[in-house]
Amino acid sequence: MRYTNRIFSLISILICTSFTVSQWQTIQTPSSRNLFDLNIPAPSIVWALGPGDSSIVRTTNNGQTWILVNSPVTQLIHIAAVDQNTAWVCGGNPIGRIFKTTDGGSNWVEQTYSPASYINNIYFFNANSGIFITDQVAGVYGFF
Repeated sequence: MRYTNRIFSLISILICTSFTVSQWQTIQTPSSRNLFDLNIPAPSIVWALGPGDSSIVRTTNNGQTWILVNSPVTQLIHIAAVDQNTAWVCGGNPIGRIFKTTDGGSNWVEQTYSPASYINNIYFFNANSGIFITDQVAGVYGFF
């Protein structure tokens, strides 16, 4: 009886695992670059960012179609979004630049802060409130 219970348990685990794994699927984006940072502000909305020329893509329909978004500068490293139209990207050259879009990436406006430093991460709670963390400047880490 114990042997039968173990086999039943093993078969149940294998079936559940195969159903779980089968839910993943590869989705093509219009970017020819690798994407390495993403933000999902709502279940069907995804913004993603790639290195180098800073490819930015977004979808508003669960990845069925993707839009290649204008990038304000190259060498961006992080993206934070709150909806399909509002997002921030940071990085750039020189380092420590932040840009915001409110029209889905058609236009970007640079956001200033001082002193500029390498931005390690960025997160926004809503269209007006967010945080970012920078490397040390004069011995102090920035938390804005």
